[in-house]
Order: sequence, then C-alpha cells, then structure tokens
Amino acid sequence: ARIIDLVIGQGANRVDLVSFTVSQPVVKSVKESLIEEAVLNAKTKAEIAIKPLDQKIVGVSSVIVNDAGYSPSPMFERADVFASSAPIYSSDQDISVSVNVIFLIADR
Repeated sequence: ARIIDLVIGQGANRVDLVSFTVSQPVVKSVKESLIEEAVLNAKTKAEIAIKPLDQKIVGVSSVIVNDAGYSPSPMFERADVFASSAPIYSSDQDISVSVNVIFLIADR
C-alpha cells in the first residue's frame, strides 16, 4: 500500500494492476497434499461401495490425476485515489485436484 500511495502522491492517477499470487512451491505442496487426500478418499469410498458385495480391494489398475486447477485471485477495481491510504484487498485463491482411481477387486 505504501508504494501505491507513493506513486499516487507523485501524480499517478491510475493504477492498472496490483496482483498477489501464491508462490509455486506453496502451490506444489498444496497440490501434493490434495492428491494424497483425494486418493485416500477414493479408496475409502471404494471400500464402502464393495463391502455389501463381499469384495475387497486387491490392487490398482490405474490412477489419473488432474492437478491443473489453480485460480489466482481475480483483478479488483482500482482503489479510490482520494482515500487516505490505498486499500489492499485479498481474496481466496483456489487450488484443486481431481483423481480417478480404478481399483482391482476380488472376493473376500
């Protein structure tokens, strides 16, 4: 906010973009955690689904991971230049993954 205030104080009357994003190491770490959680969730759901069939999981045929889901915060309207200090807005940044797992099953 101080830098924006300084630039406005020097005569700038328009700020087109100030952007804050999550660092790539943080995005990578969060995605890895989400993938692990999604795979465990898939296994739990599969075990629940096959229990009444008297089946058990004996292996994995395939795992497909889609981890392209990262949405940085949207750009905001410019701040009112007459404010005593330029406000800095924050918003949620979405990081998501989806996992498709095909399990091998057999009789108990």
